[in-house]
Amino acid sequence: MDNDIIYAPPVPPPSDNVVDTTFVPDPSAPTQPQRMSQNGDLDENQASQLVSQGYTRGMTVAMSDCIASFPLRIWVVDNSGSMANPDGSRLVQMPNGYDYRAVSCTRWKEIQDTMEYHIQLAGLLKAPTVFRLLNNPGVSAGPQIFGVADKGRRFHPFPIFKPHEKR
Repeated sequence: MDNDIIYAPPVPPPSDNVVDTTFVPDPSAPTQPQRMSQNGDLDENQASQLVSQGYTRGMTVAMSDCIASFPLRIWVVDNSGSMANPDGSRLVQMPNGYDYRAVSCTRWKEIQDTMEYHIQLAGLLKAPTVFRLLNNPGVSAGPQIFGVADKGRRFHPFPIFKPHEKR
């Protein structure tokens, strides 16, 4: 199991040569079209898929910059007995395909839906993400620690599988 744990590189100590990066836009300057990112992490397919989900171009740039700034995302997921409480809620898409409705569910179903979305998002963006359950679910249920895009782009599996599907 320890081989599955990924360690982030250490954060460098602060420098004495701090540069003020405050930016005040010139209101008379013409606006420029949105760029994808100065790091170029997202390709147009990834950006267009995010836009089709309702993200703005500015949010796609911010997400790209966050991926470059934070090389690993770590989720710690509560899978304790209290997650069976029926005080959660989740969004269900209506038949028209545009509207959503909140429905009651268990806390576990709520976190499953949330994780499923973020697993798909991490796969789309190739953003290394590790999920760790608080409690070992047992061999028959699956691993306590699993990741998406966390083995490097060369090992990135396609398509991205949902946590409850078998490969």
